[in-house]
Amino acid sequence: MQQFTARIGVDTSAERIFFQLPLLDVHGVTTYTLNCAGGEDKFLDELGKAQNINYVGPFACRLNEGKSDTEGSLLSEDESAYWFSRGQVHDFREIIGACGRYPEYGAVRHFRLRGFELTLEFADIAVDKKGKPAYFVLIVSVRTDPTALSADAEQTGYLTPYKNGRGCDKVLRGNNPRMCRDWLHSGGSWTECSKLGK
Repeated sequence: MQQFTARIGVDTSAERIFFQLPLLDVHGVTTYTLNCAGGEDKFLDELGKAQNINYVGPFACRLNEGKSDTEGSLLSEDESAYWFSRGQVHDFREIIGACGRYPEYGAVRHFRLRGFELTLEFADIAVDKKGKPAYFVLIVSVRTDPTALSADAEQTGYLTPYKNGRGCDKVLRGNNPRMCRDWLHSGGSWTECSKLGK
């Protein structure tokens, strides 16, 4: 992979947020595409109908192979939908304060896979009078990492702070169980991958 860094300014009140960044190999061929979208529900619904993708707000990025833009994402650590991945920002307050400092779920998120590391960093954050981020610069960087061998993003070693009863003030170490679809026994219902021998 070619190493690079890009900076994209994002106004959180914008009706339409959409950009795509190609990730190139050393020969200049697009190996992956980072697809990011956000904004008003009306825009996301219209975009979803046009692309046949379920877009979720307020902001989310997906990593797809080649030049494709699909609902799947290599940023997911298991087979669950991309809106459960760390590529999704569920509330812009995730990137400030204690939540912003929470490792791998706040303002800096690393994704290690397929011989490289992709980093999403929310920087230069401007907060409005209500304490909500009004603007940020998304810094996207890619660097080679031959130790990153996972087909999808590796687990981080940190538990999500957003489950019921948890908060961002206490950093919890560990890995959430990876979830897989059980097509053989339960018609595609979610179950822990370890129970399926994966």
